[in-house]
Amino acid sequence: MTLKIYYLLSKTLTVVFLSLFVLINIAFSQEIFRFNKIGLKDGLPSGTAPLSFTQDNIGFIWFPVLGGVVKYDGYEFQTYNTFIGVNDTVFYPEIFYVFEDNNKDLWAAGKNILGKYNRKKDCFYFYKIKDESTQSSLPSVYCVQEGKNGMFWLSTDDMGLFSFDTNSKKFQQFNHALNNTNSINSDTLSDIVIDDSGELWISFFTKGLCKYEKEKDKFIRFSSNEMSSYNIVSDSIHALCKDNKGSIWIAFKNRVIAELNPVNNDIKYFYITGENINPSAIITTIFVDNNDLVWIGTYREGVILFNKETNNFIGIKRDDMISENDINYAYSIFQDKTGLIWIGDLEALHTYSKNSQVFINYSDDEFFNKMINNAGIQDIKSVNKKDIWLATTNGLYKWQINTNSFDHYLKDNNPNRDPKQFGSNSVSNIFFDNKGNLWAATFSGLYKFDTTSMSYLNFKHNPNDSFTMGPDGPDNIYEDKFAVIWVSTDNTIDKYDNGNKTFKHYNIATVRSFFEDSDGILWACSGSRGIYKYNREKDIFEEFYDERSFRGFSMITEDDNKNLWAASFYSGINYFDENSFKFQSFSIESGLPSGFVNNLIKDNSGMLWLTNRLGISRFDPERKQFKNFGEPEGLKIKDFLTTSVYKSPDGRIFMGGKNGMVSFYPAPLNQITPNVIFTDLKIHDISVIPSDTSVLKSNINVTEEIELSYSDNSLTFEYCALDFKDPLKNKYSFKLEGFENEWSQFSNLRTAHYTNLNPGEYIFRVKGTNDDGVFNEQGTSLKILILPPWWKTWWFTVIWIISLALLFGLTIRFITARRYKKKLDKIRQQQAIEKERLRISNDMHDEVGS
Repeated sequence: MTLKIYYLLSKTLTVVFLSLFVLINIAFSQEIFRFNKIGLKDGLPSGTAPLSFTQDNIGFIWFPVLGGVVKYDGYEFQTYNTFIGVNDTVFYPEIFYVFEDNNKDLWAAGKNILGKYNRKKDCFYFYKIKDESTQSSLPSVYCVQEGKNGMFWLSTDDMGLFSFDTNSKKFQQFNHALNNTNSINSDTLSDIVIDDSGELWISFFTKGLCKYEKEKDKFIRFSSNEMSSYNIVSDSIHALCKDNKGSIWIAFKNRVIAELNPVNNDIKYFYITGENINPSAIITTIFVDNNDLVWIGTYREGVILFNKETNNFIGIKRDDMISENDINYAYSIFQDKTGLIWIGDLEALHTYSKNSQVFINYSDDEFFNKMINNAGIQDIKSVNKKDIWLATTNGLYKWQINTNSFDHYLKDNNPNRDPKQFGSNSVSNIFFDNKGNLWAATFSGLYKFDTTSMSYLNFKHNPNDSFTMGPDGPDNIYEDKFAVIWVSTDNTIDKYDNGNKTFKHYNIATVRSFFEDSDGILWACSGSRGIYKYNREKDIFEEFYDERSFRGFSMITEDDNKNLWAASFYSGINYFDENSFKFQSFSIESGLPSGFVNNLIKDNSGMLWLTNRLGISRFDPERKQFKNFGEPEGLKIKDFLTTSVYKSPDGRIFMGGKNGMVSFYPAPLNQITPNVIFTDLKIHDISVIPSDTSVLKSNINVTEEIELSYSDNSLTFEYCALDFKDPLKNKYSFKLEGFENEWSQFSNLRTAHYTNLNPGEYIFRVKGTNDDGVFNEQGTSLKILILPPWWKTWWFTVIWIISLALLFGLTIRFITARRYKKKLDKIRQQQAIEKERLRISNDMHDEVGS
């Protein structure tokens, strides 16, 4: 539902557009909003200012643009700028509203036009609302609502209300009558909506609200006039919408919205005020999403969000410093079938998903970096919800989140130094034991730090005492469930005896981390060899190492099925089978952007998160699939430091690097199975246009079978999965039955090309995934019959065989007849000779007798 903002604005405004992801961090009910912007560089048609959106039953997104309608599949925009009328007349429409009815027919409405989409022919046919030859002014339709029994209701900006009977194809006009209080309030409508009982509600820019009772053919008025039967706070209403619970939401011109109960006409008002909000902003649209969050679009002031549960408003508006990236004009707001929010801006679309992964980059926080002196963050830990402890190259910091303050514990060379200080500026690793003591690994030894008394113990290597900590360390610290402290150095693993304050050494080098699995087994990862399992009965570490495929491990963890996974500096993430003592690597060939992995942690949903040289990756141990995050997804840090990862009790993950830190709550997986459809068919690299005379009789996305000639044997199939959250990460696999037996590897490619196909029957099948790897196993398919040339058809073969047989028969007959004739001629010749002999004999006999 939208305020009428004319397209003339596009001629007077100049805006810079980017197709990069935009991060807008807003603390709103513990939610951070991250929007994806789709602009001109992504192929969006110039002049776009969508006043409405709809999603058809197949899954395409449709919206109006200057001079037509656009269909979007997540990759490409197809514009329909001609409509077809009676006698195949062509019309160039101005469209303001698109929608799909209950019969799954798509409609487009605009200036004096109501168009219906023919999916098979892939074109629009139209009905004229008024006879242009007899009208001085024509209605412009900005909203259409579907009522009962095939009745459409059309809202116009200055010619009242229209109805359209889809059965009779007739329009009826409802106008304001000056002396009739039962007529419509005004001819200048702002919006319409139909409630759950089928009643039509109509708002006006300056004349309030009314409800149409069709049974009585009567309009019930709501007005700010005290004499009105139903009183409202203002007569200036710009938009309406209905939520999932049946309430009607009213957006006044500015400052206030309201929730109306259409059953008893009760109205509750909410006055707009809050952070980052201009209450005087002109409201263009209002929408309530599936989670009951109210979205309010404004003119040049972005979007305002209202949480009814907390009664809080917050604004998402343009920032003059980055105005090319932010929401500016929010003309329309829509939610598709997957829950994705769409916002129509001037020459831009914005999308938002609750499932989008949002990263908070502390490298962008000037205050944070100033407090830690731009130090590299080598480890992160916490013992409560209030404090985060940071081990850095510039000492130890306690970050008190609630007050956003920092306590800094730094080296002090003064012998009489403050007990809060300790002996090294670089802290490589920290750990809290079960008594709340903080253990810190530094260049000057191991520290046990009492965070209450601010006192500490220091453990160093003494070459003359074998019971002190090993040399060249410590590197990593861990406490197992038996309250045993384990410390790694460059050359040993050391077990600390708290009673004797001594260390026992195990000659295992370069251990980067420890991990205790769900069965209480302690594991250690060596950066120069394999992984080690601690045998408590024998008090030894057992090594798992394959010299033929050197791994070099950084961290190890366990998935929800108790499978062990180890991160390698060289071979990605490795599944370790303890029974076979073998590693299975998942690295670059499996979709990981880099084989170097130096952090690994499991989130609360069972997904594994890891860092590599190009960013952060999420690994699904069930599907064996990676999803990678980098700069396009809003990540600003690449140089992560080894074992600098931590998961807080509420599931938030922190990862540290050379130039700061990033934190995030793992987003839930996008579990919506995408619809996979065909978008184009090319023969010899030329797209086939559907028509009665074409080999493609209907639109390719509704075609099940095609028949081709033998010369049409070079085919290109184009397809897509209609999931718009992050379409560039949707993946596809295909095969051509009758030509190949195996499915292709999943990839981002959306085309499949085949050449020189032999005549025969084929079935092209394709299946696709969404951005989180959830795939449509059934996919879609197209049956192809390539006819043989006429000389290879069965009927030609039959005719050829019959002809050959006939020729053979005729030849045999000819030869037989010829032989018979020769034989007959010979017999006749013999008979003639015999007759001649007989004549001669008779003549001789007569002569002798005489």
